[in-house]
Amino acid sequence: GSKMGPKSNSGFYLSKKAMVLFVLLGFALLVICTVFVILYAMLRSGEAEVLPAAVAGSWGPWNHSRLPGSLTPSHYQLELWPKQVAGQDKLYFLLGQVNVTVMCREETEVILLHSLHLNY
Repeated sequence: GSKMGPKSNSGFYLSKKAMVLFVLLGFALLVICTVFVILYAMLRSGEAEVLPAAVAGSWGPWNHSRLPGSLTPSHYQLELWPKQVAGQDKLYFLLGQVNVTVMCREETEVILLHSLHLNY
């Protein structure tokens, strides 16, 4: 027979199959976490390119307050509900909803709508 050494009363024992399963699960978890970290970094870098440029005032679609010529509004639906009583800051508020149907005659990745001085 083979000698295995004295048995110990401390610790726990895993079969070879269980150990392989735990190693594979650990590796899969490591791969999934790595993918999420990479995707998060890509998302963050995409936001970092657009927002500071808009704030810094460099050229971009945010510098033009009109729709581009390739976008033509075909229908507006506007509902407004004015408040009859001033709020705590003595301002009157206007609540509403806007739906705009637009014809896009050219492929585009972004349509930017301005909302300067609107609170929402």
